[in-house]
Amino acid sequence: MWFRKRFLTEKQVGRVDEDHAHKDVDDAIAMGLDGFVLNMLETSFSNSISTNDISGYPQAPFVYPTLLSLYGYTEYQNSLGKNFKLIISMDLCAAGCIKHPDGTNVDAFDYGGLFGEFLTRSGTYRGPNGKPMVTTFSDGGMHNDRLIGWKRSLNNNVYFVPDLGGTNG
Repeated sequence: MWFRKRFLTEKQVGRVDEDHAHKDVDDAIAMGLDGFVLNMLETSFSNSISTNDISGYPQAPFVYPTLLSLYGYTEYQNSLGKNFKLIISMDLCAAGCIKHPDGTNVDAFDYGGLFGEFLTRSGTYRGPNGKPMVTTFSDGGMHNDRLIGWKRSLNNNVYFVPDLGGTNG
């Protein structure tokens, strides 16, 4: 069986409004790209701001509206015959720098709400097993047993492509 190669590029998920999301998707399609790997990292990274606004924190207020804009417009373009897809990439390197009030690192489990909303959407890229693809940027210090537990928390319903480079953040 022959498969066409897909051409994707990384897209930083920061404070992107609706018009910006439309332009980014339109430009990527015009360039012949097949999708974005969405890195949950805001470009103004600083460890000195709160977790409500910090880069790499998947529950920061800017993340959900940005994803809604990107997914909504991607799915609209696909309804017009395009085949553009999105992959959520957990930036565990940045997340590993952020601590919960109890002192534990922010990690893959903190992405749960986003996965519940976005992995089932039609704009999500699916791996060769037909499951939503999820990647990481580094491991943020997460050990394999914690990553296995995270994947099980999703009923193993992902095509997981981790970068386990050992970078703590």
